[in-house]
Amino acid sequence: MRTFKGFDRRTGWLCAAILLAALIGLPLQRAHAAGELSISNPDGAALRALVIGIDDYQHVRKLKGAVADANDIVSSLRTMGVSDVVELTNAQADRASVLREISSLVERTKNNDLVFLSIAGHGTQEPERIKGSEPDGMENVFLLPEFATTPAGSVERILGSEFNHFIRQFELRGARVIFVADIPAMAAEWCAISIRVRLR
Repeated sequence: MRTFKGFDRRTGWLCAAILLAALIGLPLQRAHAAGELSISNPDGAALRALVIGIDDYQHVRKLKGAVADANDIVSSLRTMGVSDVVELTNAQADRASVLREISSLVERTKNNDLVFLSIAGHGTQEPERIKGSEPDGMENVFLLPEFATTPAGSVERILGSEFNHFIRQFELRGARVIFVADIPAMAAEWCAISIRVRLR
C-alpha cells in the first residue's frame, strides 16, 4: 500500500475509523486517563466486528497487505474500546471458520447493536445463480485461501449473496451493519473498495 511520508497505515486506519464513525453518527470520546479516542454506539448497545484478511493463497497469486490491513482495523477498533472483535487471517479464514464465526456473531447480536464486517483478499465474479438477481447478471465472489479451480477447491469461497443473507440476519435482530470489502482483484465493474452502510 502506498503511503505518504509521515503517514503510516495505522494512522490511516484510525483516520478512516474516525471518518466512518462521523458518517454514521457514532460519538467519539477522548478517554480522560490515556488521552485516546473511544467509540460508542449512540443507542447504548454493543459494537461488534468480524475482520477477515487473506494474503497467503495456496493456488492463486498471493497478495501483500490484506492481512496488515485487517490487523490495523482490529487494532484501531480495540484501541477505541470495541471488545467484541474477531479476526480471521490467512489459513484461519477457511469457509467453515468464516461461516461459523459469522453465525456466532449473529447469535450474540442484540437489538440496536452495530456490526462491522470487513474482508480483504482476492475476489472475482461468476454468473448469477438466480436469473435477474444481479443487475449485470454476475455475482461477486470472495476467494478464501484454499480456493482452487477444482471441484473440492471451488467450495472455498463466499458468495456476495451469502454475505447479504447474513447482513439480513443481523438486521432482523435489530442491528445496523457496516460491510467493507477490499478486493483488488475483483472485476472492473465492481469497486475495489466498497462500503455498505445499512441504517434503519
